[in-house]
Amino acid sequence: MKNDCNLFSMQEMTETFNEETIIQNICKILGKEETEFLPCHLAIDECLEILESIELEKLRTKMMRRLIHKKTFEHARFLGKCWAIIVDATGLFCFKEKHCKNCLKKTYNKGTADEYRHYYHNVLEAKKESYS
Repeated sequence: MKNDCNLFSMQEMTETFNEETIIQNICKILGKEETEFLPCHLAIDECLEILESIELEKLRTKMMRRLIHKKTFEHARFLGKCWAIIVDATGLFCFKEKHCKNCLKKTYNKGTADEYRHYYHNVLEAKKESYS
């Protein structure tokens, strides 16, 4: 949601999303009782850390099935037939030390005294394009 709202930091998300109207809308979307405030980004991160990745995959699948069932993408058909899809690679995580065997790495200032590495994970996402 942070990225979809063009917010640049988790702290900015915490501050922006804790406005009365936004809290009401998020509670409606989630089907939850209205609350006084939303959890901060640190609490959200802690919850996500203990979730098994398979649970997040199930959630993504459930969300996509619902979007397809509601025909959310019908207006994005190109010439009334095919969907135009943009494929975008984006970074998910970045670490100063190797996190796992699947980490990609990038070396900065290679061959100098200031050389350092970042380890990261990327994801390939498909985006719909609107022709309205």
